[in-house]
Amino acid sequence: MEKIRKPRLFDRNMLIVCEDSHTAPNYLLGLKRLALAQNSWDYIEILPKPPLEMSENTEGGEALDVGVRNEQDRHKTNRSQRQFMNMAQEEWLEFELEKEFREQPVRYVRTAQQALADGSYAEGWAVYDLDGHTGHRRAAAMAKETPEVKIAFSSRAIEMWFLLHFGVFDVAFQKVHCKGEKKKVLNCNAQNFCRSDGRGDCLTGFMRRNTPLWAYKKSEDYFPILNPLLENAMRNARFLREKYPENLPFFERNPYTTMDFLIKSLLKWVGQGEETTIGFFKIKIVETQPDFVLVCRNISEFNQILHESHFFSDGISFRLVGDGVFEPDEQRFVTLKFHSQTTDIKFKFPAENDRDFVWFLSV
Repeated sequence: MEKIRKPRLFDRNMLIVCEDSHTAPNYLLGLKRLALAQNSWDYIEILPKPPLEMSENTEGGEALDVGVRNEQDRHKTNRSQRQFMNMAQEEWLEFELEKEFREQPVRYVRTAQQALADGSYAEGWAVYDLDGHTGHRRAAAMAKETPEVKIAFSSRAIEMWFLLHFGVFDVAFQKVHCKGEKKKVLNCNAQNFCRSDGRGDCLTGFMRRNTPLWAYKKSEDYFPILNPLLENAMRNARFLREKYPENLPFFERNPYTTMDFLIKSLLKWVGQGEETTIGFFKIKIVETQPDFVLVCRNISEFNQILHESHFFSDGISFRLVGDGVFEPDEQRFVTLKFHSQTTDIKFKFPAENDRDFVWFLSV
């Protein structure tokens, strides 16, 4: 029998440590706001601070902290977390970071580990790219030592994740940008083709020529354009992952991204083939077409009831087959039969809970 974990004071706080200072933080800011709006987390901190957030908060006066969902949650943060939150931008990564852990990308995993050490956060993420880093193997090993610290990795860069919003592009890019004299970045596009250096197209140049992001700049906010295509990107990312053998380290895969893992955690989304523990049940999605088929197991020491009313799907009617009383440790299949034919299905469980919940979806 599995032991049900008691909630902690900071069980709904998340930390995201990013490699770059503009692209990833600005993009994740939009997702952070979605997550806080739907009450997925109480507090979400992105490091470095997104430039968009800093510019918005300082308009008209003193900077405000909008990492928290409400004023009550603001006062739940302890001193060590507030110290982490209020550091100067240039000091965010060097905060008590031991010299032996300052190698890239080890430093991002280690920063998340340190922040989680006193329980101020329930979950930490290190967001970084392939680039030319030599510490990938060590960073991956360190993350395994701390299950609450996870890695959102992109190869060759986070722009690969952006690209997947518009289709499946199975291209192993060897560079993110083309560079000219004095290593100046060239903004390759439909008129200014990639520099011929024997390494093929650069990732950003390819994206400008083949997607609506024709004027792409790393410092701009593209979340409003990308977010309506989010589930499409998730499908395409999973498609790319499935082509690799399981024993191939993720940092040796190109193209590749696990940004969707971070986003699912932010928004409390669970997709096909994934398992989650919520309340007294452990649930896994085994099929999504034509019906949702779940494997549900009661992990409590008492009988638990699973009923159709425990599920909520906005605008889509359904009936639940296989509900009823689950005895302790009992496991069986439950099927949600939807009355309309659609490929994009999302439903919440448990429907009546506004703090401890997940959204199951068909990607």
